[in-house]
Amino acid sequence: MLSQKEFDLIYSRVPRLCVDIVIKNKSGVLLAKRAIEPYKEWWHLPGGTVFIHEKIEDAAKRVIKRELNVNIKIIKKIDYLGGPTTEINHHDFSVVLLAKIISGKIRLNEESEEFIITKKIPKKTLAGHANLFKKYPEILK
Repeated sequence: MLSQKEFDLIYSRVPRLCVDIVIKNKSGVLLAKRAIEPYKEWWHLPGGTVFIHEKIEDAAKRVIKRELNVNIKIIKKIDYLGGPTTEINHHDFSVVLLAKIISGKIRLNEESEEFIITKKIPKKTLAGHANLFKKYPEILK
């Protein structure tokens, strides 16, 4: 396991592979409000880093279990997001997956302060996620 200092050092020098998960039901898409930096108090899709030797789908299930305490079923890949972020000196590349909750009750971890299920893009939504919803408006329907 890497310390936060080692993690930051590595990912200030190389791109990082991530997963972002669109959890959708008839009421809309689940967004979480970050309780930590970077982007504290911004809305985003749950997601995180893919570990070495980990399958994308397994990473998505692990991240959702850690962040939301639920189990999901992956439905399909939606798209890819990525690029350098100059404000935090990272270059993330993310596989965006559509999923549905199959068991458990949502309980946020320390990374998020609240969640919503919505059909509208909140003002303070991470740009990549807001752009995804604009590119695929059917996600919010």
